[in-house]
Amino acid sequence: MGGYSSWGGQQGSSTAYGGMMMGGYAGAVSGYGGMMGGYGGMMGGYTGMMGQYYGQTGNTTASRAFVTIVDYGFYPTTLTISKGTTVTWINMDFVQHTVTAGSESAPTGLFDSHGLNHMQSFSYTFNTPGTYSYFCDIHPDMVGTITVK
Repeated sequence: MGGYSSWGGQQGSSTAYGGMMMGGYAGAVSGYGGMMGGYGGMMGGYTGMMGQYYGQTGNTTASRAFVTIVDYGFYPTTLTISKGTTVTWINMDFVQHTVTAGSESAPTGLFDSHGLNHMQSFSYTFNTPGTYSYFCDIHPDMVGTITVK
């Protein structure tokens, strides 16, 4: 340090400047962290909202059942319901999906949601016993089955 004594003032200034810069940077990072905290809070709200739907997914009452569309899939993939039950599909993905009766090679035309955006839903009431397959017309690998008793 003795050899740097002539630089002491500048070094001190430089250090102070560096400290200010690092403090400024740390402040900026903290601001970014705060922004990320806000993002985390938003995601927490989204996750909580998804939890509400997940809690209902696949459960049936006397006349309702829910299927969640998330992560490019229908959950549950298979669902057994009673005749007269209304099934509601809820798109939790940030991309558009459809709920289309049948298969990619043979759509039946029984129901088709057309494009569902994030948080949009589609409902259909199943009044006839049988097994109904469905798929996403945009992402045909997404498939599901409803069995009506």
